[in-house]
Amino acid sequence: MQVEVFTTKNKKLGSITVSENTKVREIKKEIAKICKLSVDRQSIRDDLKGKDIKDDASVSNLPSTKKIYVKDLGPQIGWNTVFLLEYAGPLVVYALVSTRPWILYGEKAAETSLGSTARFVHEGMG
Repeated sequence: MQVEVFTTKNKKLGSITVSENTKVREIKKEIAKICKLSVDRQSIRDDLKGKDIKDDASVSNLPSTKKIYVKDLGPQIGWNTVFLLEYAGPLVVYALVSTRPWILYGEKAAETSLGSTARFVHEGMG
């Protein structure tokens, strides 16, 4: 079966030959060869404004037009990277501001040491 491949801007990328039981993941690999777009960056749709088709769906589920649309999702990063950036960033900023307060509060903040501030807070609470 011949399937035509278009971008979401309706520009034809080419066509690929697949069987009825070919999975979308295998189609993505073929598209990666055509347009040098990584499999993880691709979103496959059966309609120009339609929803994404899951990777485990087969070609037999496509409508009779035999057209698919490919959208570039952009660079993808892993969840470990997202986690580190989300939680390590504030910790680094806090460490910098607490050990070097003049960066945020000016030169007068440098006259008070972190130890005397901690002692003042501790005695004030106890």
